[in-house]
Amino acid sequence: MLLANKAATVSELTVTFLEVRAKELDYYTSNYNAISTMASLIAGFAFAALTIPIPETDDPHVFLKLTCLVSTACAMGFELVAVTIATFCTMFGPGLALRGSHGPDSIHKAVEELKDHMNVTMTFFLLGILAMFSGIVCLSWLTQSIACGLIVTFVMATFVFILIRFGSKIFYALRVDNAVSGKFNTDFWIKQPCVQCINQVMAHTQPMAVFPTYHIKYQKIMALSCASLQ
Repeated sequence: MLLANKAATVSELTVTFLEVRAKELDYYTSNYNAISTMASLIAGFAFAALTIPIPETDDPHVFLKLTCLVSTACAMGFELVAVTIATFCTMFGPGLALRGSHGPDSIHKAVEELKDHMNVTMTFFLLGILAMFSGIVCLSWLTQSIACGLIVTFVMATFVFILIRFGSKIFYALRVDNAVSGKFNTDFWIKQPCVQCINQVMAHTQPMAVFPTYHIKYQKIMALSCASLQ
């Protein structure tokens, strides 16, 4: 009976840990879904731009045509890479966390892998946007008059400035320098005395103030677990 109570207590504590870790998994999954949706839309626009016929003229516009085609193709390529990475992470990340054969280590590995690929996905997504702007400017010079080309160039340059300015402002205002991880060290407390165990665990989980419900439940389970493990 005592062994069963100990096992049940440890199991409940582990499930509570994994519930906190699952919030990180949901966070990254929602981010990948948002990137995938927007990248698919931009890739569709880039493909449509590639199908626009460029009028033949006697003036040599070889460099401009090449720049237009390369920029548009890069925009579509960058966005497709972002879509592919986001789709794979969204599909296989939760699958590893849910069906992994290594228990809690599976969800930890899934979250860390999603975290590691986030910056790469965002880089391809932003590069695709910039390449799309460049392709639009070149296409306007090839298909429209000089006056229209100047107007489009000015408008696109204005939007690029707005994108960089407000994007960087939001990024630096909302970025997290020392991000709190939902991963707990569940090994060190089992071999420690009860009082020292509680003190160390509480010291390691001060950032849990952002999850007050789990923090209170965690304290209760921790006290019960220490009592049953004596």
